[in-house]
Amino acid sequence: MEEPRSFDVFISHASEDKAKLVRRLAELLHEEQLSVWYDEHSLLPGDSLRKSIDMGLSRSRFGIVILSPAFFGKKWPEWELNGLVQIQNSSDNRRIIPIWHNVDYEDVVRYSPSLADIVAIKSELGLKFVVEQIIRVVRPRATSLGTAREKLRKLGYSPPPVTDEWWLDVIEYDGSDSNVYDWSFHIGWLPKDPIGRGELIAKKVIQRKWQEVVVEENISQTTKPEHLFAAIGSVPGSFELLLESLSYTICYAPQLTIKGFGGPFEAHIEELYQHDLRKRVKKATTRSGTALTINGRSPSCDEEFALRDPNFGYYEPAHVTCHFVQGSLMGPSPNVYDHFEYLVWLLSEDSNWLPRIIKNYLLKGFLDWNVWPWHDMPRQRTDDMHRSDVTGSLMVAMFEAADKDIDFQLTEVCLSDITERIGWSLAILEIDDDIEAIKKRLIEGGYIESCVTQYRGMRASIG
Repeated sequence: MEEPRSFDVFISHASEDKAKLVRRLAELLHEEQLSVWYDEHSLLPGDSLRKSIDMGLSRSRFGIVILSPAFFGKKWPEWELNGLVQIQNSSDNRRIIPIWHNVDYEDVVRYSPSLADIVAIKSELGLKFVVEQIIRVVRPRATSLGTAREKLRKLGYSPPPVTDEWWLDVIEYDGSDSNVYDWSFHIGWLPKDPIGRGELIAKKVIQRKWQEVVVEENISQTTKPEHLFAAIGSVPGSFELLLESLSYTICYAPQLTIKGFGGPFEAHIEELYQHDLRKRVKKATTRSGTALTINGRSPSCDEEFALRDPNFGYYEPAHVTCHFVQGSLMGPSPNVYDHFEYLVWLLSEDSNWLPRIIKNYLLKGFLDWNVWPWHDMPRQRTDDMHRSDVTGSLMVAMFEAADKDIDFQLTEVCLSDITERIGWSLAILEIDDDIEAIKKRLIEGGYIESCVTQYRGMRASIG
């Protein structure tokens, strides 16, 4: 594969022309969002013009050659000057942009008749005119990739030229493959107009960068809001993208819906919540969702706002916890860890940034939900985690007690299994909490007995 060109233009010039023309020309091109390579192409006595231009074109899309008295004063061999024409003629598109600086047609034709036939830009017409003409060649019209690249450069990114294969990967990715990145969501289909396409392609780049940061920073429902906001701030353009896709944002980060925890999203989340409340009032006479509530009435808000509502929308704790961990039934799943990791996090000191009433409601949800037991290794694990003889013993013992309808015994093997798994969970979550303290809260909190009771009920219903 051809080496990607990293610059829009390079400027080949005699070193004598740097101070009076080239440096300012490069600055103006930079201001037009073009990437310029020119220091390496200051031609000194003994340098090869052909070699310099060949090298520059291998790194850039276009080559600007400053033809001046100092340039011709180096007395290039005729074959090197004619080589400029050969380079131009060997390409289907214009690659060489000559600029005549303090020379006229007679000066150029005297040194290279064939070079004089290439349409050039005259510096005497002013640098503004020179830059405009260069832009017409390098960026002739609004294109999808040109628009995307310019938007990204203004945000501080350094995207490659539009000819780079990198852009094909960006366009192809639709942001919805959770096997590739976490925090996956579809940002829309490519519109027909070039500017609209460019805007959306730029969003794809921002989205992929944000998703990479999500993985690097282990962003999840357990992330403190200030850490989440710092991560968002590290990706230019991500706040606007996440705000535009706010329904996805609060699905992946439900902690933002807690009143006062939304940061820059707070006012927008409150607006959505108030709109939801008004919508729910109109549906108050219906009986929809009553099986999910603690009072047998319709929920007072949609489930995504349960943590914001003073009554948790009247949803059962298990339903609130389920939505916190897994998201809505028909929506994307924010589930980064196994269920037990979330329970360990709630039992740890690391979750104490949650308001106490919300933390307790989520814990009550786990007590009723009974989906946390494990039978094997964690889904997310490090290389030093290996299955042992006790792995999964607790779940086996709980099922056996329910199946035989006997009292459950918390044996040493079960305790070892709990200790092992809590240790793994703390490592996965990167939490420095005491294993024994969390184990005590798990046992004394009645979570094991609740599971055994539910398993007995399942066995009885089967017959």
